[in-house]
Amino acid sequence: MPSDQSSMFNVNFTLYKIIGVWSGNPPWKYYKYYSFVYLFVTFVIFNMLFTLNLLYIPPKIESYIGEGVFYFVEITIATKIWTILFMRDKLIDAIKIIDCDEFIGDYENKDGILYKMNVGFRLGRKLYATLLNTLFVADVIVPIFFNLVRGTRPKLPISNYYFLSDEQRESGVIFWCIYSYQSMGIYCHMMYNISVDSLIAGLLVITIAQLRLLNHNLRNLKLSEEERKLPYEIQDK
Repeated sequence: MPSDQSSMFNVNFTLYKIIGVWSGNPPWKYYKYYSFVYLFVTFVIFNMLFTLNLLYIPPKIESYIGEGVFYFVEITIATKIWTILFMRDKLIDAIKIIDCDEFIGDYENKDGILYKMNVGFRLGRKLYATLLNTLFVADVIVPIFFNLVRGTRPKLPISNYYFLSDEQRESGVIFWCIYSYQSMGIYCHMMYNISVDSLIAGLLVITIAQLRLLNHNLRNLKLSEEERKLPYEIQDK
């Protein structure tokens, strides 16, 4: 009977559906419209504005370093989105392989290698998500309250959007619209990182666990006295 080892990735694929890169299996017929709007607003426009901002950065090395590093981060996020969108069939095949009879191993044994791996992966993903969410709150949400107490405005989370004039940037409505949009963009991109990074890590962990289990089984392979007397060709069968 096939196992449900792939259930360890249920959270990942739920996140993929929310962030517009996974239509489910079978796909929902209207999902492509939701996916287009979500990705266009949270990724395409986000990076178009950021790219435009690079053209207006003041000629200071510290400004170029900060903006440049974030731009390369965006490139890595783009590759992650591309991976999920265009390797959908391969991911589905990988999940089917994980759940097949040949891979069940000692998964049903709570002291087994695969079961411990599954539990460890779930815990690691929770810790990773908790860490990133904590950092998001500390970097984006907390400064708002501190600055409200002081009667000042926080710095924009990512960029000052130098293509806007100082008057436009300092306008109350425009400032908070930019702050909210950049905060939303950061959080959405953080979800890409959590879901894709943990999926890749999980697939690697499963591979390592299966190899460890195979090594364990080979080391503990024993033949009876009658089997030892048989020719090697028959023993191999």
